[in-house]
Amino acid sequence: LFYLFSGFSLILVFSISVVWPQMLHWLWLVIPLILLGIYDIYYSKHNILFNYPVIGHLRYLFEFIRPEIQQYFVATNQSGRPFNRETRNFIYQRAKNMDDTLPFGTQHDITSAGYDFATHSLYPKTVSPDHAYLTIGGPSCKQPYRASRLNISGMSFGALSNTAIIAMNKEWVAKS
Repeated sequence: LFYLFSGFSLILVFSISVVWPQMLHWLWLVIPLILLGIYDIYYSKHNILFNYPVIGHLRYLFEFIRPEIQQYFVATNQSGRPFNRETRNFIYQRAKNMDDTLPFGTQHDITSAGYDFATHSLYPKTVSPDHAYLTIGGPSCKQPYRASRLNISGMSFGALSNTAIIAMNKEWVAKS
């Protein structure tokens, strides 16, 4: 089949060059491909190149560009090891001093088992005790509420008594 296609290509180039002489420039492409095919048939140690001369090289080309095809066309933003595309883009943006914030919403399946919803901060900030509370209600309010950053309610640990909740809140304040 290779010999048939090679002969047909040469006949086609020469027959068209009778009418259009610039067609002879195609010999710069056709002759090296024929020589490559002859090399594949007689000297190649790869069965693919022996059975499919010239076009067998496409297999090795696709094998070479497979990671890029996988990365840009097949993989999702969340798949990929050791880092997914979402994490890589985040790192690239930080490296270029670009805005690295993400909009609201997510593409992750947050209801799946094993989903990590809280991760460690790279640069955690210490919160001063002055900012541990927020007073809700101004001077004209009869009962202003002093909200903690971490409030413990009656349902946090099941049904707790008021005394237990107050004790836990005081313990948390003492730790911070």
